[in-house]
Amino acid sequence: MLRLVMVRSSLSHEDPADTATGILACVRASAVTLNDGVEHRRAGQRFIQKFPVGDPFFPPIALVGVGGSTDMNRTLTLTFCALAYTGAFTVAAFGDSISQATVEGKVDDAVDKLTAGNPITAGGTWKVSASANDSNGTHPKTKSNSGSYTNTDGSGTSGENTDTGKKFEAKSEGYISWNGKTWASKGTGSLTSSASVTVIDASQKVSEGASARATVTDPRTFMFTFAPDDPHSLLFSLLIEGGTALQTMTAPGLMSSASLSGNDQTSLLSSDLWDFSWSADSLHPDTSTFEFHSNPALGLNDSALEAAFQSLVTGGSGRFSLTQDFRVTAELPVQLAEGSNVLTFTNGGEVDYRADAKAAAAPEPASCLLIGLGLMLILPLKRYLGSV
Repeated sequence: MLRLVMVRSSLSHEDPADTATGILACVRASAVTLNDGVEHRRAGQRFIQKFPVGDPFFPPIALVGVGGSTDMNRTLTLTFCALAYTGAFTVAAFGDSISQATVEGKVDDAVDKLTAGNPITAGGTWKVSASANDSNGTHPKTKSNSGSYTNTDGSGTSGENTDTGKKFEAKSEGYISWNGKTWASKGTGSLTSSASVTVIDASQKVSEGASARATVTDPRTFMFTFAPDDPHSLLFSLLIEGGTALQTMTAPGLMSSASLSGNDQTSLLSSDLWDFSWSADSLHPDTSTFEFHSNPALGLNDSALEAAFQSLVTGGSGRFSLTQDFRVTAELPVQLAEGSNVLTFTNGGEVDYRADAKAAAAPEPASCLLIGLGLMLILPLKRYLGSV
């Protein structure tokens, strides 16, 4: 682009060695003044020739206009009539820049009686899925897997899904495991559900978008038998495991976000037990956001829970992790059918892991146009300087 820059500063003529630094500073700030006592036009030319055109902070610059005037205090005010940018800005990532958006970790849901006793799984179908899409990739189909709950421990996975473009690679995988009272978005060992978008070729100057998502759906039907002296209440819980992490890109020219969200329902209530969302994006690299909303019937303090979660989050500059387990528990009174000590109900929900990234193509420099505009200003300038 062509930029008109008015430059004013104050530098002493007695120390001409400082003039190059002074001009560099003024161009960076787009407002400086240079002062000189004599031969203002020629001195001005001399200053300009000392400008370090190869400074890494700036593209090549061609000066296409200079003027000057003196006053009674022997001050020269230089005016750069125009600066023609003959190259495009190129921005390199710093050593600690992040080139991956990712979310990973374990979310755990459970239901139990207030007193000892094991429920019976009476039905329900679990499902895990993984999608990955890059605008310059092959757009693979969503991978998914499902099955029926059992009364014994079990697990399942969607399998990894990947889509590779020119600049990004999107990847995700969903896991689920369960026992008699609990289900979690994890597999065996340390494997957890995750989604990520990674820069695989930073040199690519293309427009590209990518997204990855893993989803775990876990509704299950339970049968609880209550003893005569059992309180007629159930205890529901949610756990987000310590070590769960979000990461967004901080490398220049990239936009990204990462989030972990979920909700739980039960047939004992007409609306959700609760829902939550933890997210971060590259526009706000030093903050992450956690939101929690619960059913009023549970009597929870949502604001206090949000604050408690944030107190467990550490990090910044695009990286965030949970230092300890975050757990929510809520007691819900239940009504048994007359003459029955068995309660049958469903409970479960969904957990989503999502990562997104976008890069815009680098603009081409309009060098020819700028050079032409520069020549239009140079010709009158030569005539002007020749008359001095």
